[in-house]
Amino acid sequence: MLTERTTVRTVIAAAIERMGNMRAAEFIAKKSWIDRSEILDRLNKSTVPATDASDATTPVFAGEDFADALRPSTVIDRLTPLGARRVPAWVKLIGTGQGAVGYWIGNRKPIPVSRTVLTGDVLKPKLVGAISVVLNETLEDAGPETEALLSRDLVAAAVQASDYALLDPTNAGDDYTPASITSGVTALPSTGSTLSAIDTDLQGALDSLIAAGSTLQSAVWLLHPRTAVFLSKLRGSGGAPAYPEIGAKGGVLLGLPVLTTANLLFDTSGTSIVLLDADDLVYCDGGTAVTLGNQATIDMRDDPGFQDTNGADVGMTSPVSMMHVNATAIRSARRINWALRNGLVAVVSGVSF
Repeated sequence: MLTERTTVRTVIAAAIERMGNMRAAEFIAKKSWIDRSEILDRLNKSTVPATDASDATTPVFAGEDFADALRPSTVIDRLTPLGARRVPAWVKLIGTGQGAVGYWIGNRKPIPVSRTVLTGDVLKPKLVGAISVVLNETLEDAGPETEALLSRDLVAAAVQASDYALLDPTNAGDDYTPASITSGVTALPSTGSTLSAIDTDLQGALDSLIAAGSTLQSAVWLLHPRTAVFLSKLRGSGGAPAYPEIGAKGGVLLGLPVLTTANLLFDTSGTSIVLLDADDLVYCDGGTAVTLGNQATIDMRDDPGFQDTNGADVGMTSPVSMMHVNATAIRSARRINWALRNGLVAVVSGVSF
């Protein structure tokens, strides 16, 4: 499995070879990387050479490789061991609108029949990605600082985009973006930051999830780290911690596991506390890829729409040639989508702590 640092080093080595100044193996041999054998193995197995000098991009590695670097960080991947399920893309999901009912049966008596109502939709993968532009001199002289910078740009950008889309209650989804799991949920407004108010809000979330049909066996709290730290410092009337098993990195709250993410802060009005039945969450992962381009032309904008409001093509407005500026464009992309089968999620909104 690739670590985040190994992922970045693989990208750097492939970019060096793409420049044409040195073979990746030669560059790696000059480094003191302890994971150089794994990097070489990945490049030998996965690198797809350019067909000619005019190629704009070259895939570095694909499939599970880049996802291995994302999984320790994204909320949806961290939910997988807690109950979230990966399913094949393009397969109809099954949710239960009305389940079967069991009965005690007398001797030689017929078993009553209950009707099961099934609902669902097809889950098709959607694309989340990020592009970073790095000067070739920076890649050639790559040290720990450069690796840390690229780790942040390659992994953190993709993680933030994925987590925001998953959790932002204003994200109703569209043709390109999955709707968040909190979209359309009637939130419970936070009643305050005192221990009694927080207890009331947490119980309200539990009651709401139970009323929706959850057994709480796979329930998970999703909190902002600052909220988790605040809860860890609360004391009861006797001075003992009110929630002793929680901290900035997660833990346990009211007997249920906690995941923390800084991507639960959407605006200045505060954050949210989300209680999710992870068993209700399904997702498809259509694969990942990192591509490099040192001859590509990049539209250097954070809103690169190539059509106006009438749908007419407008082309690039801020084009920059990677060859002219001696730089390399690095694109990370992942095909993923998710859905709740039965809407088992509760939200406490407007949390100020």
